[in-house]
Amino acid sequence: MHYDPSAEPRLMRAFYVVFFFVIYRITDIVVLFIAVAQFVLCLVTGQPSENLRRFSDSLGQYVHQIVIYLGCHDAQKPYPFSDWPDASEAIDGVAERSVGQ
Repeated sequence: MHYDPSAEPRLMRAFYVVFFFVIYRITDIVVLFIAVAQFVLCLVTGQPSENLRRFSDSLGQYVHQIVIYLGCHDAQKPYPFSDWPDASEAIDGVAERSVGQ
C-alpha cells in the first residue's frame, strides 16, 4: 500500500511521525543492549542466544516498517497499530551458516 496524503489529516500524520521517530530512537538503545548481550554470551557460552537473535531479527523488520512509514512510502502504521513482525526464514538460514563457521 502506497502513501496517500489524503488518507489522514496532516496534524495526525505529524503526531504519528513524531511518535514513531521517538520509538525509532529507542530501538537504537535496544539494539545496543542486544549487541552487548550477544557479545557477552558468545564470550561465556561460545554461541549467541537464539531468542535474542530472533528478537533482533523481528526488531530489525520493525525498524524497517518505521522507516517506510516515516518516508511516506506506506500508509500502514507499524506496531502497535499493526502486528509485530515475525522473525524471517531468510535470516534463519544466514544465522545458521554464520554460527556454524
